[in-house]
Amino acid sequence: MYTITYLKNKYDLPLGRHSRGDRLRVESDGVFISIIEPTTNELVVKHKLTGDIGRVVKSNKPQKPPNPEIEKTKTLYDNDPTAIRFIDKICEEMPRYITQQCRLLKKIHKQYGTEKSISAIEECLCECKFDVTEVLTLLVKKYGIVQAKKILPPRTKKHYSEKAKGLSKYSALVEEV
Repeated sequence: MYTITYLKNKYDLPLGRHSRGDRLRVESDGVFISIIEPTTNELVVKHKLTGDIGRVVKSNKPQKPPNPEIEKTKTLYDNDPTAIRFIDKICEEMPRYITQQCRLLKKIHKQYGTEKSISAIEECLCECKFDVTEVLTLLVKKYGIVQAKKILPPRTKKHYSEKAKGLSKYSALVEEV
């Protein structure tokens, strides 16, 4: 845990963002203390000022260090805006499963490449489907189950084949109307 000392009290900082010796800007309005990143003017944390002396003031919010899988996956896709938006949406919608989703996205990228993956991600974004399994289903539909076999566990291959066929039938119905 890292802290900032202000008016003889220590105020904690979020985990994983700063280290000893980092310079941060401190602003106070008399009620709250705002700790700000000086280069970006981004608010790091805001605490209520305490009238006591020698206190360690902790944030009310539970703190988690940033997930390294997210950044690795974004850089794997060359920080493509579509991929970043998709990953951010997954973080919003399903934060608990973000690590598994990122790992599957990396496998998809390895198997299908950037261009095909981004194309499927774009389709999922248009349909508001923020789940990597939907991306994989679209790829199975477009390129067949053979390529996906290297990614999928054996028991799910049949499921994805049937789901992709279901998409084809649904697409045919939409085109007929």
